[in-house]
Amino acid sequence: MALAQHHDSADLAQLEGPRCYRVHKIYLVLGTVGVVFFGTAGLVSTLAAATNFDGSFGRPVTAAIVFGGGWFCVTLPGVWLILEYRRSRLFISADIVTKVGVFRAQTLLWSEITVAQWRANLQGGKLVLHGRAGKISIEFAAYRWGEDFKPIAFFRSRLSEQVQVGWDEFETNALSALMESATARRE
Repeated sequence: MALAQHHDSADLAQLEGPRCYRVHKIYLVLGTVGVVFFGTAGLVSTLAAATNFDGSFGRPVTAAIVFGGGWFCVTLPGVWLILEYRRSRLFISADIVTKVGVFRAQTLLWSEITVAQWRANLQGGKLVLHGRAGKISIEFAAYRWGEDFKPIAFFRSRLSEQVQVGWDEFETNALSALMESATARRE
């Protein structure tokens, strides 16, 4: 399914202004569920070991520390997902691309992009932009693009053909997966 069939130049012109894209709300939902579930399990098991209410722990303090530490480690990915949802953004404008993560922001000028690698994967693929200031990796399945994927068409048209690598495989494999997942979310 060719991307060009879904967009015309008028659609792409609408993206010339700065745009901000956020990650999917599922990051917040999964993070919250993980923190609540694992945090509660950790709290209950740690308190049960620390109070040793039934006398089953030979070393209740050690058991409480082990349980608390173990459940804390299992809870951390949920905290990370919540932070991802709250902080992560992708800004696209006529001059720059900026990806803001949990702890850092990366910015590349369009004019300084030397390689744009389109990579296909089962989740929908990604675009890795390489420039003088570093690289930015954009996981397409992570962001809320809407139903039309205009940013992908914008990247495709904005970047020169000479710097783009792997578009054919991306279009064949990843683009169809992205469109299928968008269709599934609408239903």
